[in-house]
Amino acid sequence: GDVHGAISIEQVQFGFAGSSRKILDGISFDIKPGQKVALVGKVGSGKTWLINLFPRLVDPTGGSIKLDGRDLRLYKLEDLRTSIGYVPQEPVLFSDTVRNNIVFGREAISDTVLEWAIEVAQLKDEIALFPKGLDTAIGTRGMSISGGQKQRLALARALGGKPRVLILDDCTSALDARTEARLWERLHEVMPDMTAILITHRPDTLARVDMIYVLEEGKVIESGRHYDLMAQGGHYARVYKRYQLAEQVGDETAPAEA
Repeated sequence: GDVHGAISIEQVQFGFAGSSRKILDGISFDIKPGQKVALVGKVGSGKTWLINLFPRLVDPTGGSIKLDGRDLRLYKLEDLRTSIGYVPQEPVLFSDTVRNNIVFGREAISDTVLEWAIEVAQLKDEIALFPKGLDTAIGTRGMSISGGQKQRLALARALGGKPRVLILDDCTSALDARTEARLWERLHEVMPDMTAILITHRPDTLARVDMIYVLEEGKVIESGRHYDLMAQGGHYARVYKRYQLAEQVGDETAPAEA
């Protein structure tokens, strides 16, 4: 059963038992296979909770999410997580080799795919400089790596599964501007095969996605393509200008982080 990557989010609600507050409140939208969608909204708007529903880190307390027309709850968890590449903002790494952190127990990953994932994730040159290359131990018993390297390692891990759906939670935030730009260029080249849901602050990326959904207090308050939303001059247009400003200031002041 090959996954095509069509996603439909139907009246999704999410909240914790005993609390009247809805973290997600009636969210509905469809994503066609291969489409790129960005989620925008301030901290606490529900973006991360929404994407946590895809690999089923949590399940909706109302409504449903369907992948290729089937409720996520009907898939075997293992199969679901193979089809969905998920990169959180704070990835978890293991005290193990670089290779094992990327392969992550999936023996089927060929060296070709492994090399491709590393190259797309912009890690190739750096791994070549590690004392034992792919076999260098990292983590508590090995070499310590930077936040930006962690994020890219987690991205290589997600890509290694050749997922049909790629979910990125602001996972390039620790990179310097140049590495981040190169990474996204490569991602845009390989992403046509994948449905992608991105939480991002990058003006360049927002301008390129097929659809943007603006979340506020668990609801979608605006949606559309970048240029249409800019023309509307609403919430998104204000947020985007803030992102642009932060990027310009950031480029001049941010310490470069590999």
